[in-house]
Amino acid sequence: MKKLLLALPFVAVLTACGGSIESDVEELAHNYCEAVKRMDWRNAEPLAKPFVLQNREGMHEQNRQKYAQVFMNQNCNVTKLEGNETAWSVYFGNSKLDSVEIEWDKRKEQFFVVSDAFKADLQLY
Repeated sequence: MKKLLLALPFVAVLTACGGSIESDVEELAHNYCEAVKRMDWRNAEPLAKPFVLQNREGMHEQNRQKYAQVFMNQNCNVTKLEGNETAWSVYFGNSKLDSVEIEWDKRKEQFFVVSDAFKADLQLY
């Protein structure tokens, strides 16, 4: 009986951590999407790997006015999470084309956006 009582708090802690990971991933994805939508590269920088942000900034630099127009109505509401404890796909709105990939960086001990895709990107070219 004592072993069961000791195990229950441990299971509760694991369950709470599992929910926390999902909410952390969801919050990261939402914040990144909002930063991209606002063209706020300074706030997006700590959320994504440098090569992802460099690509995103490059797309913006190629056509600033059109970028602002097509991303003005970007839906950043997270509608679906797929993944496990270290790698996630996060989808926005009702489109599978609006998504980010998020992975755990062991060295820095935090999640980062490692790729992004928005259907608005298709309208830039």
